[in-house]
Amino acid sequence: MEQPPSSLFASPASFAGLEHLATAVILLDKSRNVVYANPGAEVVFAISAKQINGLSLSQVFPGCEILHAAVENAIENQSPFREHEFIITTLRQNSLAVTCTVTPVDLAPACLVLEFQQMDQQLRIAREERMLIQQQANAELLRNLAHEIRNPLGGLRGAAQLLEHELP
Repeated sequence: MEQPPSSLFASPASFAGLEHLATAVILLDKSRNVVYANPGAEVVFAISAKQINGLSLSQVFPGCEILHAAVENAIENQSPFREHEFIITTLRQNSLAVTCTVTPVDLAPACLVLEFQQMDQQLRIAREERMLIQQQANAELLRNLAHEIRNPLGGLRGAAQLLEHELP
């Protein structure tokens, strides 16, 4: 596919504040073509901004109907729209779980801001926290079980000792 001249794309200076975000941000024009991708997007999606500039959203994220529906919803209602925890496949066939916020803006040449938060790391952290809580609950259960076993045995031992003293 032939790339349009680079003069049509937003210069990094136009969106200098986005350069420093760890969050992946992609800006689209009215035709749903990429006009800007910040370094966070390059890292998350493992693709350079130069490679996706000028490509349509469907080329960058092929087969991702959830994302396309979120974009259309945000445009139709002229308000931000967030889609939570869905799987996205990139141009390079990388799949990852993300939450995406689509925000209509009036920043020439961009008309849409797509903000992606990678969920894989957050899901892994949440899973590890659940496992830690489960391990702590299991340890407490074993302590209680050991206590319950020792108590009756102690009572039996004490009764045996009393009986032993009563017998000649």
